[in-house]
Amino acid sequence: MILIVCSLLFAINGGNVYTTYSQTDRKNNKGKGWVRFFDESFVNADGSVINPRELTNDMLNYMKSLHEKDIIGLTAETAEGAYANDGFKNGRTMFAICQSGGLTDKDLGNFDIRTHAIPYKDATHKNVVSQNINLALFKKGNEIAMQKSFNSMVALTRGDIQGSWAAETGFFPSAKSATNSKIYQDFLTESQPTKIQKLYQESAKLNDDIYKDDTENWIKFVEPAFVGSSRIRYVIRQIMTMLFGGTKTNDQIMRTVLTQMRDYLSDETYKYINSL
Repeated sequence: MILIVCSLLFAINGGNVYTTYSQTDRKNNKGKGWVRFFDESFVNADGSVINPRELTNDMLNYMKSLHEKDIIGLTAETAEGAYANDGFKNGRTMFAICQSGGLTDKDLGNFDIRTHAIPYKDATHKNVVSQNINLALFKKGNEIAMQKSFNSMVALTRGDIQGSWAAETGFFPSAKSATNSKIYQDFLTESQPTKIQKLYQESAKLNDDIYKDDTENWIKFVEPAFVGSSRIRYVIRQIMTMLFGGTKTNDQIMRTVLTQMRDYLSDETYKYINSL
């Protein structure tokens, strides 16, 4: 059984399941995003009509069918809200769809761990979360705290600092200056890397050779940071736990989840879930 992490499921299913958030909701509450993946329909920028509710239901049915076939599942850690690599690090699964960044030599133990591109359902719609550094400064707290936050943001945009951070954590740099920095390039070409450095090097090569190669046709999206975005991520993780471990219907699951995010729903979606 392959362990999965909920934030990637919408990407695995393929198609344009709308799980990203706009920067302002329909009430123009500045700085607040809104969830639209259970809206009935809307017109896309290219003029096509999108029905997120139908796509989301298709995704839920597909993932449940994979679970019933013992192809995918959740460990206790992930079901309780932890990341997929927590269950992986604890030895509960041999495979995990999760981030390799943040793992350490201690986590690898005596195993030779490799990284690969994530699974996809539809070769014409291969989606992957492009989770580089998300920087956002909220007008929250006192001036001293905001100044410190601003200073940290400025520091992380410097090529040498971001390059050092990427080399130490295994996450990909988001700035060209960081990618081209001496410290990051030295890390990529280290001839005698530790086990974790070797894994990070392999992941970086995979990112360049596959995800960043336009001929591979990967659709990359980023979860933007805004007030409440971390809350939405936490709530969405409950979806697969309920889908795999209970008797709720898709509509009941979405009502349970979406009612916890009222401030981030369109009026259309809110009215619909209350009619279920």
